[in-house]
Amino acid sequence: MQVLRFDQLVNRSPQIEELCKCMICLEIFIDPMCCESCENHFCQTCLTTWSQNQSARSCPVCNKLKEKQGQRILKNMLNDLDVYCCYKQNGCLGILKYSEYFFHIKSCQFKQVKCEYEGCNLDILLKDKNQHDNICPFKLLQCKWCSQEILRKQLEQHELNECLQRKVQCGKCSSEVPILIMKNHIDTCPENIYKCQLCLSDIKLKDLELHDKNECPQVIIKCSGCQEQLKRILMIQHKQTCLLVEIECENCQQQIQRKDLKDHTISKCFKTLKQIISDQQRQIKGLYTFCEELSQQVNLLSQLQQQIKFSKYLKHKDIDVINNGKIVQLNLNENKKFDRFIAIKNSKNKPIEIEFLYISDFNVSVGITQRQNIFNPKDFSKFNHQSYLFCANGIVYIDDNKEENGKKKNFGFVIGQKLELLYNDQFVSIKNCTTQQYLKYNISFQYFDKDDIELYPVLCLRNNFDKARILN
Repeated sequence: MQVLRFDQLVNRSPQIEELCKCMICLEIFIDPMCCESCENHFCQTCLTTWSQNQSARSCPVCNKLKEKQGQRILKNMLNDLDVYCCYKQNGCLGILKYSEYFFHIKSCQFKQVKCEYEGCNLDILLKDKNQHDNICPFKLLQCKWCSQEILRKQLEQHELNECLQRKVQCGKCSSEVPILIMKNHIDTCPENIYKCQLCLSDIKLKDLELHDKNECPQVIIKCSGCQEQLKRILMIQHKQTCLLVEIECENCQQQIQRKDLKDHTISKCFKTLKQIISDQQRQIKGLYTFCEELSQQVNLLSQLQQQIKFSKYLKHKDIDVINNGKIVQLNLNENKKFDRFIAIKNSKNKPIEIEFLYISDFNVSVGITQRQNIFNPKDFSKFNHQSYLFCANGIVYIDDNKEENGKKKNFGFVIGQKLELLYNDQFVSIKNCTTQQYLKYNISFQYFDKDDIELYPVLCLRNNFDKARILN
């Protein structure tokens, strides 16, 4: 049961004790209730507890009880009281209003709480709970081998000596193997030495198949010519005399059986050589054709990479890039008007032909700006925004010209009109190819961020369904 003691008052006085004392707990009222009969006040919890111990719900003073809320003047007096936190002895130095007190003590960092882990009966301050959590010996932690939950104080012993899933190093192949299956691993370890049953040589298990297939002198193999079966050690001598074994001609590299070698005349050899050369020439011609086709594909790919298109990365997240980078649009579920930029690739010193397919806000614009404005646009109505932008409504934002920045010029564009943007390190120009309106400004880097002076051609979309495309 919560109690607010008089010794917690910052300014304690007999008058306050007389006016604010519960007649049951003899401490400061908490949620005071009033008896209509005798006008005495009690803590709501005290009154409930008192009534539970009586045969009938009654007032402790007059034995008659008709409850009502405590008087407003008493509640106002209580709310003006300054009190110390009940956890002052634990280090809390807070001085609180009565109205704040009960919210504060629920989360006071100096409140003592029991450790939540079974077996640990330690009382800790709430502020130290996380620190204790990192060292509590009764906290269950997961074994890195078997994933079983083990008490922290037993975990090291379990992982080092007890867990059957713990991995140990094989003394032969150095592999780490769970100790539970180490015996099986030793029987099949690739570094284990086995004795060949035919030649009695000591062979590692990993080399045993290769030994049987290519090396063991006692293995029975078949002659590639006469098909006679002999031990490998005898087959070497047999192949040196077998008439059916094929031998390669030193001149034409043709495989010829030993018995036919004497009939392989010079004329036959040269005929075979001529055929080999003819085949190689056809292969070289085919390879040359393949290289030409590959070169054409590389050139085409290079041209595609150098095409003027919208960037998929230097853009606002709301902008969608479609049609292989040639069209951009805003598709939103809500109408929110603000600047959303997207950069145009591979366009320096090249005319960029742009057409707006839909305009919902005539503050949409084209121009050039620094990289940082693409992701975090500045206020272009103010000076030093490091941009040259041309809006559909004719307003221009020019970084190095205070007189023209934010002013309306004899220029503008609407849906379906082709625009031509051109820029380099010296100037930027914009032309409406339909109305022949034209603007050009020399670029000054005087007010630009020295760490970011590269300019990017950009398009600015403003509202839902705004859409544009690159024509070239």
